[in-house]
Amino acid sequence: MRHLSALTLAAMLLALPSLARADDKADFFEKRIRPILTNHCIKCHGEKRSENNLRVDSLAALLKGGDIGPAVIPEEPAKSLLILAVQYETEDMQMPPKGRLADQQVADLIRWVKDGAVWPEKKADKSEKKLNEDQ
Repeated sequence: MRHLSALTLAAMLLALPSLARADDKADFFEKRIRPILTNHCIKCHGEKRSENNLRVDSLAALLKGGDIGPAVIPEEPAKSLLILAVQYETEDMQMPPKGRLADQQVADLIRWVKDGAVWPEKKADKSEKKLNEDQ
């Protein structure tokens, strides 16, 4: 029995770094990514209005995408339409349409997608509820 407890403890200790990374990714999303989506995207791609059938108010919606395909492909920013749009590299797909995001915001979105597009659901539910109440 003592041997099993030591193995369980060892497994838990080995998992701590990955749990810390997950917390870091969730924190990064809440501090850097959610504000970009909320301030620059949700008005045209949210619950009340979804241009090109694209919503950005959940990871599931981004993975589903809109008329031209998935907006986000986790760990593959070069294949993610969201990233292509915010980079302003093609004339027919530039978001937000009124002006390019700051370079740091684009870099943050790329990092977020590259790191697996972590979207902490529990925090998202509270924020989205408040966002929808404010609109």
